[in-house]
Amino acid sequence: MPKVLQINITANWGSTGKIVEQINLCAQKHGWKTYMAYGRFCNPSASKLIRVGNKLNTYLHYGEQTIFDNEGLCSRGATRELVRQIEEIKPDVVHLHNIHDHYLNYRILFEYLNQTDIKVVWTFHDFWPVTGHCMHFVSKDCHRYETGCHDCPMQRVFPKTLMDRSRKNYQLKKQLFTACKNLTIVPVSEWVGDMTRKSFLKDKPIKVIHNGIDVNVFKPTKLQDLSEPSEQFLTFQNLTQDKFVIMSVASQWAFDKGLEDYKRISTML
Repeated sequence: MPKVLQINITANWGSTGKIVEQINLCAQKHGWKTYMAYGRFCNPSASKLIRVGNKLNTYLHYGEQTIFDNEGLCSRGATRELVRQIEEIKPDVVHLHNIHDHYLNYRILFEYLNQTDIKVVWTFHDFWPVTGHCMHFVSKDCHRYETGCHDCPMQRVFPKTLMDRSRKNYQLKKQLFTACKNLTIVPVSEWVGDMTRKSFLKDKPIKVIHNGIDVNVFKPTKLQDLSEPSEQFLTFQNLTQDKFVIMSVASQWAFDKGLEDYKRISTML
């Protein structure tokens, strides 16, 4: 039976955690054994769960990176333990998602993966893998990641830090990630794909796969087909009758989530 290990900050919790769970459920239907390694926050999962580190590990990681701008380079012991478990599981595929956010050491992980024949798939939910610091650079209209990060204008943006190590971070990521011979990048949108093709990973296989939804649940539905329409739904319908409605969902609305685009669209309707 083939095995897949996915690694993400959360497990079956939040946006990326739910995406990982759905991928694993699909893999199970096709005969795969699935594992899920995560940093914090989880719900019950159909996969074997592996916690990377603990709460103390998270706090120590956060404190170190806040001073030294080395997000993804702390959590050394926790990552060595994860590598030990990877060696024990012997997965055919390691599928990475968000490996930042105070729980994993990417140097230790990739130094191991780069020595193996394990196929590595990396879904890009943001741009942290190809920058020297930030996850999103559009608010500063920054394109340094295309040639080499330095003097980061996002230093005070998550992950906030006192020092600017963006040049060294960029160089280390480039060295480790380009050396992964079995790496395939999966951006979640055409735009993310276009930006990735301008990065140091442009020579890697890049295959855009959009985030999926269950079309048996999320589908056009007439009011008369709802057994018990909610009060909120009825209010929304009354307010939007004879109007063209664009709806999106986000955990929080901000510039990086496209809030300004929605403001511009509202003036065009």
